[in-house]
Amino acid sequence: MRRLLMFALVGIGLGYTSLSFGGAEGLETVFKKEAPILEQAQRPSIPKLLAPEPLAKVASDSIELKWTTIEAATAYALQVSGDPIFFHLIVNEPLYKGTSYTLKDVKLETNKNYYWRVAAIKEGNQEGTTKSLFNRSSFTIQ
Repeated sequence: MRRLLMFALVGIGLGYTSLSFGGAEGLETVFKKEAPILEQAQRPSIPKLLAPEPLAKVASDSIELKWTTIEAATAYALQVSGDPIFFHLIVNEPLYKGTSYTLKDVKLETNKNYYWRVAAIKEGNQEGTTKSLFNRSSFTIQ
């Protein structure tokens, strides 16, 4: 009795999908269909954080966060948190239009570390924003 081996070959983004099976005679393709190629807007570069400098000690009355302009960006995702994994967000601006943000009307504790991160956003890639696209830093309140 012959044993049939069955396996699928799938080319994600290569434009083909096929199902093949084989036995003593070799492999035979029984199904082949062109698969659509998924396109996503190319992500812009990651902005460089300008101020405050990493691990800076800053006064709590007015803290200005600054980063570089990315030409391909239509907005920036900005987050500030009291924990390094950004679980409890103090600021969450998913489509912020500027390259600086002043922390005001936010109560920050003295001698505590705060973390902030920025990602450049381009129309069509908001859903693709992940932690790896952010540039991050921290500061301490004096």
